[in-house]
Amino acid sequence: LATGTAPFICRLAFGPQPAFNVPAIDALPLSHPALALATLVLYVVLGALCGVAAALFIKTLHFAVDVFERVPGRYTRHVFGMLLVGVLIYALHRSFGHYFVEGVGYSTIQAILNGWGAAAWLLGLLFVAKLFATSTSLGAGSSGGIFSPSLFMGCTLGGAFATVVAFLLPSLALDVPAFAMVGMGAMVGGGTGAAMTAVTMIFEMTLDYHIVLPMILAVAAGLGVRRA
Repeated sequence: LATGTAPFICRLAFGPQPAFNVPAIDALPLSHPALALATLVLYVVLGALCGVAAALFIKTLHFAVDVFERVPGRYTRHVFGMLLVGVLIYALHRSFGHYFVEGVGYSTIQAILNGWGAAAWLLGLLFVAKLFATSTSLGAGSSGGIFSPSLFMGCTLGGAFATVVAFLLPSLALDVPAFAMVGMGAMVGGGTGAAMTAVTMIFEMTLDYHIVLPMILAVAAGLGVRRA
């Protein structure tokens, strides 16, 4: 009852639009069966990479907690951690004209889903920056969770992966936003273990049935690799 009531009230207050405005995506080229099968394989590979990334995220969080516990005084610990995050955000702004990893980072996710077209190395850098910022923040004692950071890291990882593959194999004509969305689900599913939540969430965001099969395969691969 609570799960049904919450989105009903939310839609009355804010309207029916999802968290992200997702343009039309071409997740699977169903008119070309061989191409569609090759694309599905790439989704599974992306899911496995997200599983490795999710394991790295979890281990980095625990490592950050252990490191900051050695700093005497919880206020000193927190100030030091936030100083590191502030320097990171300032460096990103000075280098690229945008903060990128501040807050939940939804503006960056939205840009990628809209076909931002950023270089793979920049998306990879943002993945590392978000991993550092989140682990440092939580390790230093900030309140927060891992859901939104997982969306951010999965989106940047999926976008970087598709950009590299599209460069190496241009004949596949990959849809980078589609891989970014699948990466979001795979990272959330792999990191939290909430596989069904990850699949359902992405489907609700896109309302595109063709995203369901790639999402199921990628989330399963990500969760399996992370557990292994």
